Amino acid sequence: MKNSDLAAVMKKHGLPESSKELDSILHDYKLQGEQLGKMIQLYETEHKPLHEMGIFLCPCCHHRISEYHEHCHWCGARVGWSDLMKKRKKEAEIRGKKRKKK
Repeated sequence: MKNSDLAAVMKKHGLPESSKELDSILHDYKLQGEQLGKMIQLYETEHKPLHEMGIFLCPCCHHRISEYHEHCHWCGARVGWSDLMKKRKKEAEIRGKKRKKK
């Protein structure tokens, strides 16, 4: 395929004719992909909450968060409570067994 034929096909499909424009577009797509990956990491991946002095803190922004809320009200990070729930369930089972013994 000749360069003139390639340019005609690119023009027909609305593509830029210069390689600089194509490089710019591809660079923008790469940046968008990276940004999407960061957003998925923040909003979809569970982060274990911090527990300090009897209050829970967001692991990303360190603001106070309400217990068992799925996302931080301040930064939107997803908070995972599964470890805390398992711990509390186990503690409740132990307390229940102690009461039965009495």
